[in-house]
Order: sequence, then C-alpha cells, then structure tokens
Amino acid sequence: MDPIDASRRSDDGETPPVPRGRTSWRLPAASEPFVDPARRLAALRLGMGVFLASLAVLFGSTALAFLVVRFSPEGARQWRGIALPWELVLSTALLVASSIACESGLRAIRAGDRGILVLRLRQCVGLALAFIVVQAWCWSGLLRGVDVISAFRGDAEAAPLVAAWMFVVLTALHAAHVVGGLLPMMSIARRAKEGRYTAAAHDGVLLLRNYWHFLGAIWLAIILLLVATMPAWGGGTGPT
Repeated sequence: MDPIDASRRSDDGETPPVPRGRTSWRLPAASEPFVDPARRLAALRLGMGVFLASLAVLFGSTALAFLVVRFSPEGARQWRGIALPWELVLSTALLVASSIACESGLRAIRAGDRGILVLRLRQCVGLALAFIVVQAWCWSGLLRGVDVISAFRGDAEAAPLVAAWMFVVLTALHAAHVVGGLLPMMSIARRAKEGRYTAAAHDGVLLLRNYWHFLGAIWLAIILLLVATMPAWGGGTGPT
C-alpha cells in the first residue's frame, strides 16, 4: 500500500507522478461525492425516498391492524355507537391548505422570491398547528367518558371503547409525524429568512415539500379507510 501523504507533495501543492511499477491509491474524501449539487440532491432524494418507504410500511401495518379489529368476529359489537367525528372534515381542510402553502413556497423560491417562501412556510406551520389542535379536539370528544381500564380488560360493555382507541391510534400516528415535521419546517423557515436558499439551491425546501405531500397523501388514505369501514358521520361524541 502506498498512500499519498503530504511529504510527497511538491512546493506548489501538486502531487508528483507515481514511479513506474508502483500503484498508488487513496480513498476519496467523505464529502467528495456531494460536492456536485446534482449528485448531492440525488443522494438526498434517495435518502428521503427510503425514509418515506419505511413510513409507508409503518402506516400500512397500522391500517392492517385497524382492519383486523374492525372486521373481527366481534367487530359489529365493537363499533356500535362509534361514528366518524365531523372534526375530521376541518382537519382535512387544514392539512390540504398547508400542503398548498408548502407547494406555493417551493414555487416561490424557484422564482427567486424568498419573501413569499418565508410567508408560505409560516402559514404552513400555523395550519399544521391548527391541524394538531383540531385532532386533539376530535380525540377528546371521541374518548369522552372512556374507562381505559375496562376497555383494555376486554369487558363486554367496553367493546366500543376499544374501537375508539383504534381510531385514535391510527390518527395519532399520523399526527405524531406532523409534529415531527414541524421542527425541520421551522428550521427551514429560519434559514429562508436568513437568505440561505436561492432559486438555484433550495434542497431543504424541496425535501420538505416531498415529506409534507407524503403526509397529506397518507391522511387522505386514512380518511378513505375510515369512511369505508366506519358508520356514518357523527357529532364527535364518545361511545354510547
């Protein structure tokens, strides 16, 4: 092995040729593959794609567990008195609006308008926080008066409460990832205000947009699942 070290460099910083019959090699610096913006963006997209694929598996397995409970032999009794809370309509509208704001911000920075990007990201943060508040309102109404101990003991009279908890688990898993996305979103908004993004370099905004649209698509899939498997829309009150 004949590594190239500083002692073999000439005064002008150039590395002299390797003598004939000897082979020189060195590993590239860890940062070299990402010096090129196109290669860096491709690597970031690949990483985000793997991450989103793992989340899709997580949501898919949770949805499968939801379906197992819903269509179990006790399913009809478990879902008696459980209806879709109307608050889901409001939370869906808020999440769709936040995705529109995020997309608008990306298009703005592509056009070189940093001010609109900052505004849209702030709007997206506000809409996402409102989404979480509405979801908490929905859960509190659905679980009002729930006897948690009886529900998990499997008491016959508590069967509808198990169904309510399955609804909360499915939607709370999504809400947790919305909260997880708020931290990088606020960081990107701060960086945008500092002028760290340009029309030619805005990888962080692009990846945020991809993640946020993914959450929006997952939420719409959850809503379709709930509409297809749960009774008609109700007033958001707990089991009766």
